[in-house]
Formats: sequence, C-alpha cells, structure tokens
Amino acid sequence: VVILNPANIIGRYDRSGWGRLFRMLNEDNLPGIPPGDGSFCHAAEIARAHIRAAEVGRSGESYILGGVNTSFVEVMSTIAELLGKPTPKPVPAPVLRLLAQWNVLVARFTGVEPELTPDGAYSVTQHPSVATDKAQRELGYRVVPLREILEDTHRWMVEEGLV
Repeated sequence: VVILNPANIIGRYDRSGWGRLFRMLNEDNLPGIPPGDGSFCHAAEIARAHIRAAEVGRSGESYILGGVNTSFVEVMSTIAELLGKPTPKPVPAPVLRLLAQWNVLVARFTGVEPELTPDGAYSVTQHPSVATDKAQRELGYRVVPLREILEDTHRWMVEEGLV
C-alpha cells in the first residue's frame, strides 16, 4: 500500500470544489475572502504522482502532495484578475466563525446543509505550510506555480462555458 495525501487540488474537470469559487467570483457571489492560507496543487500533477506512486512508490510509505503555500487572498485575487472581476474584501476570522454558528442554527430549522460550518471556518482561518520534499525526491512530483494552475483551470472553464 502506498498512501498519497494531496493538499487543495485545483484543475480541469472540477465543477464543484475550487471550480465553484471561479463561478462564484464570476457571478459576484463571493461575499469575502477568508484570512487563512493553504497549499494549492495542480490536479494534473496530482494525477501524475498517483501513476508514479503505483510504479515506484515504496510500499508502506505515505507521500504528502502539497503545492504553492499561499494565502486565500492571493488565490482569489488571481482568479478575479483572470475573470476581469474585482477582488472581494477579506473577512475577519471572528466574523467567519460567527457566520458559521449562524449557519448551523439556520440548518437546524431548514434541514439544509450549511455552506460554512464551524470546522470549515476554523480551517480557512489557519496558516498551514505543506512540504513535499519526499514526493519530489521519490516520485518526481512537481509543485506547479499558482498562476499556471489557475490559468489552466480558467482556460478549461471558459472552454466548457462555465465562466
């Protein structure tokens, strides 16, 4: 068994995860940007790492597949620029946590799953940094620059008529 642990995957064919943020920004439906950071990796490189892991990964090993460690503000600013849209303002962490609590309360009455939960609010206000040295060394994993990841995703979304 070889285990791969990817960080935030962005790329072609994503209609729900990070691709949803492209659409929200395009439709001016993103109310603000969380103050945290993340590690962002290209979907195509994650796929290549899985193939390489099957070919040369060491049994019993786990590989962290991180990417560009950067802020959500940088990610959203770049997406907004690609879409020709204004960048939403950052939202303070306490406001996100309060909104998440409100969403949970509303969900109890409506039965509709909340868009933002307390765990989600906590997650997007953190500042993790992910190292990929082992995956780079043993699998030939490549960290793709953020701009390249987002431009490729944007191109695909335009081709598909999603933005």
